[in-house]
This record gives sequence, C-alpha cells and structure tokens, in this order.
Amino acid sequence: MKSKKAQGLSINVLIIALIALVVLAVVIFILFGGVSKFQTGLKDCKSKGGPDAHCEKLDKGCNEGEISFPGICEKGEVCCIPS
Repeated sequence: MKSKKAQGLSINVLIIALIALVVLAVVIFILFGGVSKFQTGLKDCKSKGGPDAHCEKLDKGCNEGEISFPGICEKGEVCCIPS
C-alpha cells in the first residue's frame, strides 16, 4: 500500500506571501498620501529646533542668540532656532 503524505504550504511560499503583503502595505501607504504627511512633520520648524523654535517674518528676523533657517516656514518667513 502507498503511504500518503500530507502536502502543506512550504516555508518559502509563506515567506514570499509575507514579503508581498509588506510591499502591498508600503504601496498603499504611498498612494494614500502617508508619505506627504510624514514629510510635512519632518519639515516643521518645531521638529527641527525643539519647542522653543518659531517662525518669524523675514523683515523682523530672529532674536539675538537665535539661528535663522530659511525655507522651513511659510514663504516670507524664517525659522528661528535658539543657539
């Protein structure tokens, strides 16, 4: 009599399926704008300089003892970070 051996999913198939799910999750994250929300947080003035960082108008400028970083705040503003 022939012995029947059960055929299950191999470890390779499970690993490939797991990788495919991770790639799918990353693609969905990118398509639905998750990256832009993440980048906005990274470009924020407070995230660059801590809780004391703030945006000021270019004509006013930063206070003494602060370093100015252009391009982080809105147009016409500069990010002032305590030195």
